[in-house]
This record gives sequence, C-alpha cells and structure tokens, in this order.
Amino acid sequence: MWRKRLTWLVAAFPLIGAGPPDMSLADARTRGGQRLDREQMQKLVGDRLVVERADAVLEFRLAAGGRLNATATYSNGYRGDGAGTWRVSDDGRLCADIAWPRGPESFCRPAFRLGEDVLFFRNGDDAARAVYRVRR
Repeated sequence: MWRKRLTWLVAAFPLIGAGPPDMSLADARTRGGQRLDREQMQKLVGDRLVVERADAVLEFRLAAGGRLNATATYSNGYRGDGAGTWRVSDDGRLCADIAWPRGPESFCRPAFRLGEDVLFFRNGDDAARAVYRVRR
C-alpha cells in the first residue's frame, strides 16, 4: 500500500512547480527583462502553453480561430477544466476569457523574458506582480 502512495507522490510532484519569482514588473525591467512583442508572443504560445503559478500548473490548449481549452491542476489535488477564447493583442499581451468551474476569468497579460525564464505579469503597471512562469 505504501508503495502505491509513494509512486503516486513521485508521479504527481513534478506537476506543481515553484511558480514565478516574487517580483514586480519594475524589478524585471531593472534586471534586464525584455517585453515580448506580438510576434514573439505568438511564437511562444503556439497551440499549447503550460505555465506555473504559486499554487497550480495551468495548461492552455489554443486553437486557431481563438478557441481555448484549459486545465488547472492545483497543489491541493483539485483539478478544473475551463473553456473560452484567446488572442494576442497588438501590443503583445496574451488575452483570454475563460469559464472555470469556480467562476469566470478574464485577463490580458504582458510577458517578459528574463534570462532563461518567461514571466507573465498581472498587467503592465510597474507595481504589477509576476503571476505565471512558463514551464519548459
């Protein structure tokens, strides 16, 4: 019995990452972060994007025509699926409207490349916090 639990724990552990570093957009700029433009964002997201939050891993499956299916796997074991729409704005933000079981979510998030990481921020304000780290 304990082997099954250990096997499950080892298999599930890589699902939840450390999430993004605790930093503001101003911090990212000071450290040399470069904002992704529209073309770079489109190349980054492709048809699938996996990101880490502090409490979850989110997988966005992005279809042509702007359709989106998403899965959130939380550190507490909860898993939720959502559907909606997505687009890349003219200024390079990833925008989405998602209907989750726990309620709707709408966002337009800019992304910055900082060394090997790509970080998404809540918005474009200098005080905005990093909310996602792209999973490699």
